[in-house]
Amino acid sequence: MKKIIAIFLLAAITAVGWILFSSSAQSVPVLPERITLYLSAKEEIITIGYKEYLTGCLLGLDVPSCGQAALNAAACTISSTVIHSLQNNAESTLGAQLSDKQHRWLSVADAEAIYTEGLKEYLHKAQTAAEYGISHILTYEGEAIYAPQCRYSTGLTDSGGYPYLPETVIDFDANAEEAISTRAFSSENVLKRMTELTGINTLGADRSKWFSGAVYEKSGTLREVRFGGARVTGYQLQDIFGLRSAAITIEYSEDRFVFISKGWGDNMGMSINAAAIMARKGSTAEEILRFFFPSADIYAI
Repeated sequence: MKKIIAIFLLAAITAVGWILFSSSAQSVPVLPERITLYLSAKEEIITIGYKEYLTGCLLGLDVPSCGQAALNAAACTISSTVIHSLQNNAESTLGAQLSDKQHRWLSVADAEAIYTEGLKEYLHKAQTAAEYGISHILTYEGEAIYAPQCRYSTGLTDSGGYPYLPETVIDFDANAEEAISTRAFSSENVLKRMTELTGINTLGADRSKWFSGAVYEKSGTLREVRFGGARVTGYQLQDIFGLRSAAITIEYSEDRFVFISKGWGDNMGMSINAAAIMARKGSTAEEILRFFFPSADIYAI
């Protein structure tokens, strides 16, 4: 009888151990050796190595003066987001695993045509950072996370509803002049674009009231605004008017609408500007990542 009980106990322990092992194995981020990438401007798909992909994304950030620690942190966020996307079976883009609209990507040849000076140093830093992105992934509860980045925040980032993305105060961005941008459009142009978006083409004679009832997040991101009877989001306006961010205020004067946006990007996750300043002040990549993603783990592969 004791022998039978011992056998059952051994079997139970083995089963539990196998479950724990399997669970642990499933949570290990798996990096691809190569990926397929859709190039939107050329409308073609290329196959490249993963390090080449990360290097091109870092060149696409257009921050050649950025310190190595900040570039390392940026590579980690890009790599984490890619692995999260691949492991969650995100929809492909015209048959490719990734699109250059997710992260701007530049080949070395493209970079040579853009950066007339300092490319050799920038390329070396980008390649070094790509190695860091290959060996370090941000995880939450054992899974690679969506780790967004923006060029500038509004000074307070949005959480986006993700448990590992806190609303973060970023003093470095709050008063940055480069974070403010303005674009102006004629009333006729605005009506055309908004009609395509909403289907509304009949509005009151007072054009200053075409947009009304703006509702904002604490960060300044425009949650929604009314155009006639339709509700539109700040992200929709950002897209159709080519604005830098969704933290938008709208002014009307002399038959023109002026869209003033604060920040640059989706205002979530890591600010590249703040990361660069932190690196100049001596912060490591790990310290930068923990500042922006305090609830996430830095998984060393």
